[in-house]
Amino acid sequence: MNLIKPNNPILLAIDHTEISTIEQLITQTKDYIGGIKLGLEFWNKYGKEGVQNLIQKHHNIPLFLDLKLHDIPNTVYKGLSNVMELNPLLITIHALGGANMISKAKEVTNNTQTKLITVTILTSLDEDDLASLGMKDIESQILKLTELALNNGADGIVCSPQELFMIRKNFGQDFIIVTPGIRTYEDIGPDDQKRVMPPKEALILGSTYLVIGRPITNHPNPQEKARLILDSLA
Repeated sequence: MNLIKPNNPILLAIDHTEISTIEQLITQTKDYIGGIKLGLEFWNKYGKEGVQNLIQKHHNIPLFLDLKLHDIPNTVYKGLSNVMELNPLLITIHALGGANMISKAKEVTNNTQTKLITVTILTSLDEDDLASLGMKDIESQILKLTELALNNGADGIVCSPQELFMIRKNFGQDFIIVTPGIRTYEDIGPDDQKRVMPPKEALILGSTYLVIGRPITNHPNPQEKARLILDSLA
C-alpha cells in the first residue's frame, strides 16, 4: 500500500451531541484540522442522515467514522455496506472480531477511498485492565492484533501513541496508524485515557493521524488551541 502522509494529521474528535455546539466547533477549527471524528455518541442520536447533513454543510470535510464495529462477519459486512455512501476517509472495526470479520469488512471498502482501520486495545485500558480480562500484556496483545489485521486486508490500526515505536519497528511504515490519547503537556492529567502522549512526539514515532478531542473542544478558545497544536507539529 502506498501510504500518503496527510497534509494535516489532526482529526478533531467531536464527542458533543448538540448540533449547534458541533457546528460551532467545526467552524472555529476548520482551518487548523485535517478532518473530524464522529463516533457512537453522534451516530446513535442522529444516524446516517445526520452525519451526511453535517459533512455536506461543512464542504465535505474529511470524516473519520469511528463506529468500532464488532460482530459476526456477515453483520459487520452489512453494517459497513450501509454507511459507505457517506464516503468516510477512515472507518473502524475491532481487530478482536477475528480474521474472517476483518477480511469480510475489507470486501466492503475495496475499490473505495475509505480506509479500513482496526482497533487493537482501547487507550482507556492498561495492564491491570487486560489482566482482569484474562489477557496477556498490552504489547504482545497489540503486536498479535496488528499482525492479524494487516494479514487480513486492513489498511491500518488504532493504537495508543505509546505503542507506536514498537509497531513501526515490527511492521514497517506502509500502513496507517491512528492514535487517540493525544494530550498536550498542559492537558495530561487523570481522565479515561490512560496511555497518552503529546502530539509532536506521536507524529515523530510514526502516527499517521492524531485524534485530538478534549484538549481542543474543552478549551475556552478551540480555534487558538487547534492552531497552537498544528504549529507545534511543524
